[in-house]
Amino acid sequence: MVMMIIIRPISGIVFDRLGHKILVFPACLFGIAALLLLGITNNVTILLLSAFFYGLSYGVLQPTLQSWAVSQAGPNNKGTANAMILTGMDLGMALGSPLLGWIAGKAGYSAMFGYSSLFLLLLLLVYIFHSFQSKNMISIEKQKKYL
Repeated sequence: MVMMIIIRPISGIVFDRLGHKILVFPACLFGIAALLLLGITNNVTILLLSAFFYGLSYGVLQPTLQSWAVSQAGPNNKGTANAMILTGMDLGMALGSPLLGWIAGKAGYSAMFGYSSLFLLLLLLVYIFHSFQSKNMISIEKQKKYL
């Protein structure tokens, strides 16, 4: 909680100056590291390190993705973009909780935290794919200008 409170204003400044690209990739990696560490935690030091990384990850990812979605929406659709992000978070909690509870029941909590990191890996892969696709679209548009 402390790390989330500290990092949010800093990530907001970075987002305003440099955009989402500089924030999403490292935040996903910190989240993956946090969940993997949580899966192997056997002492308080590793638990606190995991909490530090997860607070950093969530404190950057949540406002960055929300700001990015709202910034991409038209003037009349900013509320809709905000609602979609929050609905997506609610849906993730509503579907993820039973799924991860089932995994914890079958394989244990360590495995559950390890499998949880796969969701952030999926987010990272989708983000990278989207970034490359966006670059290709921009490149195609530039080429069309010269034809």
